[in-house]
Amino acid sequence: MIARVTQDVMQYKQTVPDYDAAFQHAVKVRQEELALFGNSQEVIARQLDADVRALIAQAYSQGKNPGELFYNYAKMRGYAGPAPQAPSQAATQVQALAEAQRQTQTIGTAGGPSSDGGMTIEMLAKMSEAELMALPPAKRDAYMRTVMGG
Repeated sequence: MIARVTQDVMQYKQTVPDYDAAFQHAVKVRQEELALFGNSQEVIARQLDADVRALIAQAYSQGKNPGELFYNYAKMRGYAGPAPQAPSQAATQVQALAEAQRQTQTIGTAGGPSSDGGMTIEMLAKMSEAELMALPPAKRDAYMRTVMGG
């Protein structure tokens, strides 16, 4: 019987990658529930064993995989699945580069020499803030509008 249960659960785990986390959640919640009622660790262990056996028997009597029943039990007990992962730093950098490339493509020829021999986007990007602020405001604003395609 143990071999069959193990095989069935392993088969189910292939379709549900977070099965182990769900099972551990269900066990933890059930242990906490039993402890809340003042049960000793020995009583809790026996009850958990009885619960697992009952779920296995119930699954097979319904023609289901015990892994599926354990997983659904965990969800019923509050298991919500793995938290979404934050994008990695590399993925964030790739997204930023792609966005920058997209923006430069929409600017058109703003990065190349300007038709009037004036400021280019590269020249503007290389300027320090002090150099930029030293320009007369009207000229600085005109350069910014020209370079940004405005």
